[in-house]
Amino acid sequence: MNLEIFTRQLQLLQLLTGNTELTVRQICEQLDISVRTFHRYVAMFRAAGFEVNLDSNIYSILHTSPFYTNVSDKMQLRSSEVSTMVGMLNRADPRDPSVAALRRKFTSIYGVDFSEEAMQTNQHIIQNTTQIERAIRQRHVMLLHDYESPHRQTLSDRLVEPFRILTSTGSVRCYEPSTDTCKTFKIARIRGEAEVLPDHWKHMQQHKNYYVDPFGFSGEQRHRVALRLSLLASQILCEEFGVSEAQLLIDPDNQHRLFYTYVCSDIGIGRFVMGLLGEVEVVSGPSLKQYIQEQIKQYAGQEN
Repeated sequence: MNLEIFTRQLQLLQLLTGNTELTVRQICEQLDISVRTFHRYVAMFRAAGFEVNLDSNIYSILHTSPFYTNVSDKMQLRSSEVSTMVGMLNRADPRDPSVAALRRKFTSIYGVDFSEEAMQTNQHIIQNTTQIERAIRQRHVMLLHDYESPHRQTLSDRLVEPFRILTSTGSVRCYEPSTDTCKTFKIARIRGEAEVLPDHWKHMQQHKNYYVDPFGFSGEQRHRVALRLSLLASQILCEEFGVSEAQLLIDPDNQHRLFYTYVCSDIGIGRFVMGLLGEVEVVSGPSLKQYIQEQIKQYAGQEN
């Protein structure tokens, strides 16, 4: 296959992922392709198993597509694998730059503390995470024994239906029948055992999606934003927030990068933009623009 054609197909795939605002004409102009070529590529994506949605002339590829779920399953380490890697890294020479870098990544992603006094606590977390993963796979109810509430400062048993582990925050997303709400529980706050019960889920329709954006904020709702980044800003975005270069589109001027993403809050991405004023342009995201303007105005008022 021609490399240029393949590149455009990948760029189109990226643009369509969760697209909520770009029309067919705008996409064709951005990628320099014809409308006929656009529809041919879309037909190819559908044939490959992608779920392509059409809403008011806005095409998008749904995150529920098998491709994304398969990639997520294959990329996410299970707790037993994390335990194995932590043991190896704990025995390795911490002065080795590669070992130090891997330790930082495991600390950032899985919340692992590599100090000697913390290893016993880590093992307890890993064991509970293993049980939670099993409950999710089998769609079983769980009892979280002695869960520590940060607000009440009490320990209590919590009967829940766990349905998603959030590795970036070391948490599990659950439906709690007693309160009829979805909640996020920190796995490290389960002081006792995470017990898998024989009962199966009964409230699957109540399980609400939960998102964690690239800037560390989470929630059930999210909105789309687009940034135009200088090369410096794009490099910082990749290095500090775990964004891969594959998620960035090359701007036609070849001196900037375009970043389309969903965020749960304007605070995290707003801090990133304000920290690089002059290097980042907010292309779309009305609430983000308003948040930045208000923050700058408030700061200017303090200076005066």
